[in-house]
Amino acid sequence: MSCRPITAYDYVAFIDEAGDPGISKVRPRDPNGGSEWLMIGGILVEAKRELEPVAWVRKILDSIDMKQKRELHFRDLDEWRKPLVCSAMAPLPLRAFVLASNKKNMRGHTNPRAEAKANPLTSKQYFLQLLRPTHT
Repeated sequence: MSCRPITAYDYVAFIDEAGDPGISKVRPRDPNGGSEWLMIGGILVEAKRELEPVAWVRKILDSIDMKQKRELHFRDLDEWRKPLVCSAMAPLPLRAFVLASNKKNMRGHTNPRAEAKANPLTSKQYFLQLLRPTHT
């Protein structure tokens, strides 16, 4: 008999985004435009490890002498800390994903199928759908 806790799910995804979803004005083409990139990243861990990432982040922050911080934001790290964080994450039992969209390439793009829907998806919702697993 297994001692595995009963859960309604097998994996947990922790997802975050950077950049803004607007595409009508984009830097550097438009001086007052939004960010050039929309990034959506995440890690996937087994449900039995759902609470462990908090300790992983704490240990990583402590190891790079950022003991006062509570959150780990890669873009805010000094360049010398970035490879240390990557090395610390590499052996962890997780899978990391990133979806990067250069919004300059989307200027003028239309999607008639999506526009025909009653509630068309925002670009951020569309990108999140791309991260959704297509099989089990």
